[in-house]
Parts: sequence; structure tokens; C-alpha cells
Amino acid sequence: MRQQGASIAIRRHVVDKLGKVAQPWFEVGHIFDAGKRVFVTNTPGKQNVEVYIDGVLAEKSSDAGIISRELTGLVLGNSTMDDSAQVR
Repeated sequence: MRQQGASIAIRRHVVDKLGKVAQPWFEVGHIFDAGKRVFVTNTPGKQNVEVYIDGVLAEKSSDAGIISRELTGLVLGNSTMDDSAQVR
């Protein structure tokens, strides 16, 4: 998950059984406004990913399904010192 301007993009790195690499992704646009706090929830599943903004479903994609073991140790946050985020 990555912020792109006023949007969030979710991308997944996938290698199929034949070794073919794909990076399905989707974007949820126009969710950030300067000075306004937004609560973003990402609910991944094997078949799809749903993104909620302030508790309301904003986007659903079947292209970037994520399974729970891929989220182990995921931490997202914001910094008052720097606008770049890191995923651990």
C-alpha cells in the first residue's frame, strides 16, 4: 500500500506456478485532503481486497487479492517529520 498524492495504491507481487511474475494493483482515488484526518482500513482476502475510508467501502478489487500470511509484520503509519512511509 502506498500513498500517491491524494490516492492510495495497493500492489501485490505474484509469482505463479510457471514462474511468471505479475504485479496486480488498484488505486483508491481522492481520499486525502490537506489538514483532514482519514481512517483507512484494508481488508484483504484470497479473492479480493476491500478498502474502507472512514468506515465506508470505497473500493473493492479482485485483481490484487492478498492472503493473511503476506501481511505478517505489516505496520503502516504517518510521520510528523517526513511524509514518506515504510512497511516492515
